[in-house]
Amino acid sequence: MHDLFSTLTPSAQLTREEFHARFDVAWAHLSSRFFKFECQQSYDEGPDSAFHAFVRHDLNVFVEKAVRTGRAVGEYLKTPKERGATFLRIHAVSTPLTEYLTYELHAYVVNEYFGEQVFLIDVDEAERIVGGPLKDFQLFDADVLFVQDVLNGVNVGVTESRNPVDIARAVDVIERLRRASRSFRTNSGLDPQLVARLEGTCRS
Repeated sequence: MHDLFSTLTPSAQLTREEFHARFDVAWAHLSSRFFKFECQQSYDEGPDSAFHAFVRHDLNVFVEKAVRTGRAVGEYLKTPKERGATFLRIHAVSTPLTEYLTYELHAYVVNEYFGEQVFLIDVDEAERIVGGPLKDFQLFDADVLFVQDVLNGVNVGVTESRNPVDIARAVDVIERLRRASRSFRTNSGLDPQLVARLEGTCRS
């Protein structure tokens, strides 16, 4: 059995800039479900991200930045939500958690508040389901699939596919990933006090 990614029929090979433009077009037409799969254990979010405040244990700044970003994401989700779209993310994780993933678990509290469903799956189980090495990917409805190449936490190129066979295989993989995954809230890496603080700030 071939893995999900090795047999893609690309519609286009995209630079990061081209991907952002195609992503925006796909987002404008999103009507039922946006799915995002992540498998990196660390991402480079730039020097001003909430991650650096989290690492410094500057929780006031972390909470402020995380919630501010979450509110912006909530606005971005608003129009597709009005069309009936849902937003599902699954992150493949290994243990022990990296410092970045511990941060991201707490950021997911904010994501969830503003409309995203977030689940975790073990890397080994995800590889079994996908059929080989993992890559980040996104699926818009059942229309367009983006598969990302990530190097040192940075997106360095994207394969786009609109091939119905690729889309059908991706949909099947997503359903199996979802059945094998669990809510991010089950992870022991979450600090209950920080979670409560994030939730309270989101509500304020």
